Amino acid sequence: MTRELQDAHIFSRIRFLGMELKHHPHPEPLHVSRIPP
Repeated sequence: MTRELQDAHIFSRIRFLGMELKHHPHPEPLHVSRIPP
């Protein structure tokens, strides 16, 4: 993977996690493992 694709992939994961946190005010550590690859 190129550097740009890696950065975009990481950013999309962070954004997905952010949306999860908004929906779940009390997140569990398990949320991290539920992020799609």
